[in-house]
Amino acid sequence: MPSTSRFWERPPFWIKLSGAFLAVIVVGVIIVNLVTDRIVTEEYARFVAAASLEQAQAAAPLFVAYYDQRGSWEGLETLMAHDQGMGWMMDHSMGNEMMESLDRGTMSLAMIAPTLARNDIVLADEAGRVVLDFDETLLNQLLSPQVLDQGIPLQVSGRRVGTLISGSALARFTSTAQQFLNALKQGGLIAAVAAGLAALALGALLVRQMVRPLNALTRAAERIAAGDLAQRVAIPSRDQLGQLAVAFNAMSEKLKQSEQLRRQMVADVAHELRNPIAVLRGDVEALLDGFSSPARETFQAMDAELQRLTRLVNQLHELSLLEAGEMRLERRSINFPQLLARVADAFRPSAEAKGVSLVTRLQENVLSVNGDTDRLTQVLHNLLSNALRFTPSGGQITVELKRQASDVICSVSDTGPGIAPQDLPWVFERFWRADKSRDRKSGGTGLGLSIAKKLVEAHGGQLGVQSTLGHGATFVIHLPLQNQG
Repeated sequence: MPSTSRFWERPPFWIKLSGAFLAVIVVGVIIVNLVTDRIVTEEYARFVAAASLEQAQAAAPLFVAYYDQRGSWEGLETLMAHDQGMGWMMDHSMGNEMMESLDRGTMSLAMIAPTLARNDIVLADEAGRVVLDFDETLLNQLLSPQVLDQGIPLQVSGRRVGTLISGSALARFTSTAQQFLNALKQGGLIAAVAAGLAALALGALLVRQMVRPLNALTRAAERIAAGDLAQRVAIPSRDQLGQLAVAFNAMSEKLKQSEQLRRQMVADVAHELRNPIAVLRGDVEALLDGFSSPARETFQAMDAELQRLTRLVNQLHELSLLEAGEMRLERRSINFPQLLARVADAFRPSAEAKGVSLVTRLQENVLSVNGDTDRLTQVLHNLLSNALRFTPSGGQITVELKRQASDVICSVSDTGPGIAPQDLPWVFERFWRADKSRDRKSGGTGLGLSIAKKLVEAHGGQLGVQSTLGHGATFVIHLPLQNQG
């Protein structure tokens, strides 16, 4: 079991993914809370301001009457004081003369003072300086034109003498309004946290759904690394995880097949080397023991086995160079129609001797290719010999050459037995034979097509095969035309 320090140094994938989900959720909750807080504050301030200004709109004529009577706002703050109101007017120390000087509007203004205070109404004079503030925090402060534009103008004789403004327009609320606003913010925060917890729970389920197939892939990969190539995983979905599972299964199948081919190749190489060596050893022992005379025929048989052994070793060496990308090509400009016609003419006598017709259809306007003459001759020789080997007497081999865009397309078709669909993917594998009973003397070493494919690819082209069982096979070479510029 891993130690705690090692666990945190290299945390599992599900921990990282869960941490990422948690970070996203926390950031989302914070952003939502900040945005909601601002929107709620602005909208609530607008709502309170509208309600307050409705009250101020009703009281505006009383303020205008007060200014019209007094000619200034002097004494208004004392008149509207919270702890005085009508008591100020009923103070007997003022005398009857002072009481009679107050009109009904002024008395009404004093009476609605508590209502204006609850709505946090602020009065600024014509210069924008606050002359009435029930909270007294803005008293004598100069308000900006932007704030004044949100208020109700007070005009006397066509002149603006003041402005009534709601305190909420100044981002200030009464205690009751502030409590309600705080409750709204708290509710928004609780909703955001609840949504975050719900998202975290859903994220945990999603992480579990994602990690489960990944764990299965990890265990299967570990078993493959241990040598068990039969591992397969279930395909959980059709998304990227499902595609990963499909690719993993395909890779596992390919590894299994490659391992089988590797073992088969080792067995084939051992078999191919063992046979000529056994024959040579038997001939030599017979000569040494005097059971065989040193006749010419004996040495010719030994030479044939040596040639066969040499050919196999050379082909294996050639294939290893090609697969390692170390084979040097002597590239030059090659007239491909002439090269193909020359190779076909070399095979024509063998085809006629077997009773097979060899037909060539060469498009003469095919331009040159840049390649190694000997290696391309080797490819064509291999394809034609392979076609001749499998085409029965009375059959036909067709060699066709044409130009398609910037490529040369060369095809070699035969009327032989064809290749079974399940065998097509393995045609170019080393030592592969569709007919497992066919020996190497009649069927070659099984390396020719592998070498041919690698040689074509070394020239920047492609070699493929098309076949239907019972209707022959067609090998197609794609080679890039030589750049004429």
